[in-house]
Amino acid sequence: MYAVIELGGKQYKVSAGQLLDVERLPEATGEQVEVDQVLIVVDGQDVNVGMPLVDGATVRATVTGQ
Repeated sequence: MYAVIELGGKQYKVSAGQLLDVERLPEATGEQVEVDQVLIVVDGQDVNVGMPLVDGATVRATVTGQ
């Protein structure tokens, strides 16, 4: 399973357990970030493309450093 999200004006392909370098976030190290700008969700053969966003989809991540 993976998703394409928009964060800080850029698009990223993300999947569970992945580390991602992004622009500085206002959250502190150890805090969670919830991204609701999800453009595509792919789960096996099931592809959900937003117009422009996938309804109800969110991606949660933890800030590991600044």
